[in-house]
Parts: sequence; structure tokens; C-alpha cells
Amino acid sequence: MKLDGKNNIIDEAQTDRADWDFVWVGDRGNATVYWPWTEWSQLNNSGNADDTDPEELGIIADAGGEPRTHGLDDRPVQYHHHLITMYSNLKAPEDYTKYPASIIENITEDDGMVYFAHHGDYDEEWGRPLRYYSMFFDSWTPEDGLLGLSGYTKYSPDPRETSWDDWSLEGSWDALLSKYSPDFAPVFLLEDDCDSFDNQDWDAGAHLRWTELIMDQEVWDGLGHERPPEVKEMFKRGQFICKYRTSWDVDPPEVHSIDVDENAGTVTIDASNYDSIDWVSYDGKVVESGDTLDYGSTSGVIGYFRARVYTEDEPLTGTLTQAFTIGGDGTRMVGSKDDSISTY
Repeated sequence: MKLDGKNNIIDEAQTDRADWDFVWVGDRGNATVYWPWTEWSQLNNSGNADDTDPEELGIIADAGGEPRTHGLDDRPVQYHHHLITMYSNLKAPEDYTKYPASIIENITEDDGMVYFAHHGDYDEEWGRPLRYYSMFFDSWTPEDGLLGLSGYTKYSPDPRETSWDDWSLEGSWDALLSKYSPDFAPVFLLEDDCDSFDNQDWDAGAHLRWTELIMDQEVWDGLGHERPPEVKEMFKRGQFICKYRTSWDVDPPEVHSIDVDENAGTVTIDASNYDSIDWVSYDGKVVESGDTLDYGSTSGVIGYFRARVYTEDEPLTGTLTQAFTIGGDGTRMVGSKDDSISTY
């Protein structure tokens, strides 16, 4: 969950409805990085700085910024983009200029992470085509700290009215995957970008989209509560799934396991609370439907594949896996071509 300074993150994070484990807080405009969290309670006048201790709350804490970039050098101002910085205290104007390359270069050199926020605000008509994102992914990868895109957020098209493969929903992600896989796979994150915790509307609503990290209980039990390095590596590897829903009345599909049989050349998803599973590959094309994909023989599987688990009736919900890349030697991986997986 990412929240900005006008919301009381601490009080909301403790409610049953929130149920958050990892919380990022930041300032829109990136004037301040609220780290450590003891400064956050003072900002919100909640009274006691001890209330912001993430260990007491049982929450993994991070803070960063949402710099609103300038245009690209001599290009028009509409080439700006919001970025989200993580695991770094750097901010503008002290540490970087508000040009995208400056932000990415400095945040990644500081061993932080950064991604393009709510890309659905910026469709091809307004100057964010594939060539825009390629200028940055040609130089930085998720392993370096440039993770990918976030989508299905504020101002993005309502999935009840727009096809999932629209450029402003998942289409731009598939364009990046088609270009860069199997060398690497930019990730896709879902997050609320809410105006109010009580807003259930798709535009700026809360508790409608989130990202779930995948780990064993033993790993979870051993995590620190302030910027644990294990969580950072999960983001870089794409070790997570994303969920969205169009109403609080429903829960998104639950993915229990994803099993890869490299000998058989298949991957199988065990899920519940869904109607359909589509397997998406090169150019955003659906190459197969059902709980199992035979990636070794299915036509159209090129460079990568990913799964979409969803409901077909209102209210719509969906769960997205990250992309599995297909290496030149035939091995199957996730997130980065150097990270082989079998089951998670």
C-alpha cells in the first residue's frame, strides 16, 4: 500500500479492513522522505511517536517519494511521468534533478528501487509509447533497481469498461515484456492511489488493488521490520502476484501454488474463487486457457508467459502473476534470466 501525507497511515494500517503487511509512505512531489517512521506521527499529529514503531504494529515499513518529473530535455512537458522511489532516502532537489534518467540513476546507485507510477494516466496519445519507456529500460533493469510499471490505479480505465489488453491497463506491460524478454522482465505492480480510505469507486478508491509477496512462513518470521533486504530482492525478482477488484463485496481469486514441471514443459496453477485462467505471451496474445500451460509446445509462447486468473461476471476481480521468461537454453525462470525457479 502506498499513501501520501494527507492520510493517517498508522491508524488505518491497524484496522481489520486494511490487513497490510508491507506499507510504503511518501510525499507526493518528493519534498520529504518520512524515514524513520517516528517522524510520520509528528506530521499527522497522532500524539505519540512510539505509535509508529513498525515492529510494534507487525508491519514491514518503507518510505520514499513520488517525484513528478519534468519533460525529457527539449521535449514537451507532457513527457513527464510520476515515479515511485523505494528503499532510499534521496530526494529532489538535493540529490537529483526531476528528470527521469537522473532519478533512476541516483536511486539505483543508492541501492534503492524505482518504478513508473500509475502508467495508465499516460497513454500513447499523450506521448508515453513504448519508445518512451525503452529509453530507460535500455539502460536499467529490475536487477539494477528499475522495477517496471504500476497499473490499474487512479485515472486508469475501469476494467468493467475497457479490455485488459488496452495500452493503459496491461498492454504497455506486454509491450515491454515482448521487447526485453527473455533477457529480463519488467514487473507490474498494483496499488491503491486513493483519495479517501472510505472511497469504493474505481477512480481513487481504496482497498481495490494490491501486491502480494510470495515467501515461506520461515522467511516471513525472520524478516526485519524496516526495509528488510529480502523484500527488496523479492521485488527485483518479481516474486509476487497482484490483485484487483471492482467492489469491496468480492475477493480476488486466490492463487495457492504455481508449479513448473521442466521435464514435461508445463506450468500449472492451483487457484480458487475464479472463472477463467488465461495465459498471455508475446505481443499480449492469449495463447492458452485453463489451469495448465504446455509452454514447450503451445504456439505463440515467445520470450515469456504470464497468467491472468479472473472472474467473468460483475463485480470483476483478477489476479496477475509476474512473467516467466523463457531462456535461450530452454530453462524457465521468473523476474530475471539469472533466477531459475521450479515452484513457488
